Amino acid sequence: RDGTWFHQGSPIGREAMVRLFSTILRRESDGSFVLVTPVEKLTIDVEDAPFVAVEVKSEGEGEGRRLAFRLNTGDIVPA
Repeated sequence: RDGTWFHQGSPIGREAMVRLFSTILRRESDGSFVLVTPVEKLTIDVEDAPFVAVEVKSEGEGEGRRLAFRLNTGDIVPA
């Protein structure tokens, strides 16, 4: 729920590992989530959402306004 990733019931403490996993995360057509590597595809449980926006940046005004969100993985996602 809060963006914490777990492995075998324990939080993953290494941010670099979470970032790595976030790059291979895919959502299936049925709504489930999988981690996809060149040799395997692992189903994972996502309680709410796999990422959490921790910061938002707003630029411009009116119809020209743009928002960008920084996720807990460090990725920037424009809206």
